[in-house]
Amino acid sequence: MLAELVLSASLSVPGLPGPESRADYRMQVRLLPDSTMVRGAIEIVFLPAFPADTLWLHLYPNAYRDPSTAFAADEAAWGNYDFAMAGDDEHGWIALNGWTLDGRSVKPFVEETLAFIPLDSTAMPGDTLVLAGWFDVRVPVIWSRMGHDGDHYEMSQWYPKMCVLDGEGWHLGRYRSEGEFYSDYGSYDVTIRVPDGFVTAATGDADSVWFSDDSTCRFERWRASNVHDFAWAADPDFVLEEHNFMYPEALGGGAVRIHLAVRERDLDDWSEVGAWVDSTLLYCGEWFGAYPYGDLWVVQSSTWGGMEYPQLVLVGRFDPPFYRYFEMVVMHEVGHQWFYGMLGNDEVDEAWLDEGMNSYAEIRYFERKYGVRGNMTSLPGWISDASDADGSSASYVGMAAAGEEVPVISTSTDAAGGRYDYGALYYSKPALFMRMLENQMGTALFDSVMREYAGRFAFHHPRTDDFRAVAEEVSGRSLQAEFDTWLRSTASADVRVEGISLSGDSTFVTLGADVPLPAVLDLEVSRPGESRMERVSVEPGRSTVVAVPGRWRRATVDPETRYPDRAPWNNSLPPSGTIRPLVYPCDRPSRFNTWLLPVPGWADGSWEAGLYGLSRSASLRSGGPLQVSGVWRQPLEGGRAGVFGLELEVAASRSRRASEYLTWRTWMGYGREHSTISISRNLSGVLPSDPAVSMWVSGSLESVSDTAVSGGGRFTPGRGMVFSAGASRWSSGFSGSAFLSLRASGCPAWKDEEWASLELECSLASFSLPGAPETRLFAGRSWGVTPLQYLFRPGGGLSEGGPAGWLLPPDGPLSPSEHYFVESGPAMPGYGRHPGGGSIGVGLGGTVHMPSVPVSLFADAGWVENSTRELSEDDLLADAGVALDLGLVRAWFPAWVSDPLPGEDEWDFRWRIALSLFMLPVQLF
Repeated sequence: MLAELVLSASLSVPGLPGPESRADYRMQVRLLPDSTMVRGAIEIVFLPAFPADTLWLHLYPNAYRDPSTAFAADEAAWGNYDFAMAGDDEHGWIALNGWTLDGRSVKPFVEETLAFIPLDSTAMPGDTLVLAGWFDVRVPVIWSRMGHDGDHYEMSQWYPKMCVLDGEGWHLGRYRSEGEFYSDYGSYDVTIRVPDGFVTAATGDADSVWFSDDSTCRFERWRASNVHDFAWAADPDFVLEEHNFMYPEALGGGAVRIHLAVRERDLDDWSEVGAWVDSTLLYCGEWFGAYPYGDLWVVQSSTWGGMEYPQLVLVGRFDPPFYRYFEMVVMHEVGHQWFYGMLGNDEVDEAWLDEGMNSYAEIRYFERKYGVRGNMTSLPGWISDASDADGSSASYVGMAAAGEEVPVISTSTDAAGGRYDYGALYYSKPALFMRMLENQMGTALFDSVMREYAGRFAFHHPRTDDFRAVAEEVSGRSLQAEFDTWLRSTASADVRVEGISLSGDSTFVTLGADVPLPAVLDLEVSRPGESRMERVSVEPGRSTVVAVPGRWRRATVDPETRYPDRAPWNNSLPPSGTIRPLVYPCDRPSRFNTWLLPVPGWADGSWEAGLYGLSRSASLRSGGPLQVSGVWRQPLEGGRAGVFGLELEVAASRSRRASEYLTWRTWMGYGREHSTISISRNLSGVLPSDPAVSMWVSGSLESVSDTAVSGGGRFTPGRGMVFSAGASRWSSGFSGSAFLSLRASGCPAWKDEEWASLELECSLASFSLPGAPETRLFAGRSWGVTPLQYLFRPGGGLSEGGPAGWLLPPDGPLSPSEHYFVESGPAMPGYGRHPGGGSIGVGLGGTVHMPSVPVSLFADAGWVENSTRELSEDDLLADAGVALDLGLVRAWFPAWVSDPLPGEDEWDFRWRIALSLFMLPVQLF
């Protein structure tokens, strides 16, 4: 048997299609919405191209059977326990019965998402095997690709499907949260019975339709050829919008019938989708050959992403303002009709061949349609110039900065559960690799490579070496080193401009190259109103000096992001960057952009003009080298000084599981100043759900010279060096989450007095109990003559961290001393205006969430005292009320407090608010 497999495999020559098995399907299925079931009969005609003594089937719906499946484990590894907590009516499965092989009864042995049937004798190439049987599918709610949302059904990976048998044997990939599929080509003849009110969409075209005798059900017979899967969707609210796309004569002049299946209420939101589909068919047709089928279905999904199937794509509308995300999803999924549909690569073991190539096509689409810069936004260039290539670069930079652990050619399902960055590895890096090949060959030659590859391997299963062989054949050059380096290793590169100088009428540019292979790159030199492009060659470990005629002010290597560069921010001298309003701050790793936001304020009885600024190439968490932010505010009247703050954060070291950041921060205003240096270390596990640990230490020179604005009862004048250190641990599991933090602070001399404090905070949340209750415990103690601002306040802290702390007013209703809630210390929202502080703070709080609405009930109790002798029942403070969580803003309405201020009642109306800036896009902060 082994010898036969080796012999068969040897028949495959890189660059030419080899022997391939084939599977033809005939099915009759019935949708039963009342029980969320699909019942059917299936006949599979399997023609093996290699010897087999066992037949294997995919039973993908069993991924949703219960919390013990591999898919469920992947979801838990992500920290998502919704599937594990779901009821049986939300799960799904597939069951087989009455199966035969060539007319003889057989028993399939089921192993989760696989089934196997032992053969009495070895099947050989040229044999024809006919499998037939019945199957029932319980359709789950939509957890990933297949399922229902009410009467909306998305039926993908839903039927018993033959595994691929090739020269390597059977491909037995299981259904995982990451990684996709691999199937043999064949023909499909599928009859679907649905209630008459449902509108359907499916792979292929419906060549006949008829009705049941009572006219309550409709039968549709769908046929498709040269496809490797069959998907369908049904929804009584679908409306069909259809038109014909015609290819130009140069591409064969063929017609494609475009069908949009959209819920009627959403038709206006989909008004441009047909044009986007047409553009994709045209562009990809020119680059890779015309779309080969007569029909294409674009179906509205109830989820926000997209997924591709032969002749059918599912697209969910997620359309952020001013951003072409919706168009990108439409283009990407339709583009998969080439890279996955026509070119049926192994999406498990060589995912880059479809996702990477398609991401490359996506970048070309947006550059052709909207230009190289700013093609992902409808905003004018002076506001944003985000491009699709920048997105791929930012994604790759983030992975490279954390330490790329897995080569591109790897088993993609191993990324399941967040074990590594699936998107960066299989989409972004290969897209940049393809751009590198195009740039080195030239677009015309590279397009010839792609057209030959697509034409030669249409309706076949190409491998990486097939693409390499075609590229070498057409281009006439060896590419083995490029493919081995960029796809089979974790090598990375950094090309940089090290110097630019003028001599006479020439400009000399020095390039540094930490590259694994020689490379040909673009070099742009520019001056106001003019630029010039040169082609340059760089060698590993060597500096290259390029002489350019003329006197130029700036030099930029790889200006259009056509090379996989792990540190593109050093590609220009002087460093490139633009000042823009902080409206849509998308990262461009090759530039240090600065965004400004006007932040008017009110303090000390007068209005203030203000400005918040942020400058970086990419965020630190996405691999950027540094980030600078700052704030400036100035009163519009009176002689009071304004506010100035500046923060510089640098990545000291970084890996996937550990990172260190060094931060310097200074702030002055309202009679207070501080300058702080801190270092933090963050540790995480292999999986997103693994516990995360943070440790930090800081030293801060602080002073309070004037309390007129901030309040004399809240700040103690003085000056001193305040030291702080702490650690925290966060963990989450199926039953709940836990957070633990310990912090120690102290000052050797504040007004010649020393003080120290210790704080412990613990939070627990239960996901499995009704109301998902949360509990928070705080205990703190200070010793010595502690300044007022470091005492524990019952209503929370006086200062907020991050940008929000810079922007909050020091006094008035929205200050932390009144209605803004900083959840530190005992943190009882009902005591926001309570003036007291103590050297002992204890708080215990609980929250219960209401189902289906962003409302919760809370209650707190605690002490703020100066002596343990005062911790009595009579001195206990308490509050209770209702909280509202609106995402960016949270609000608390304490309905009752046990100890109201003089002149207030226990049941007076009170309110507190807080901003949840972590809900904003990561680009903002």
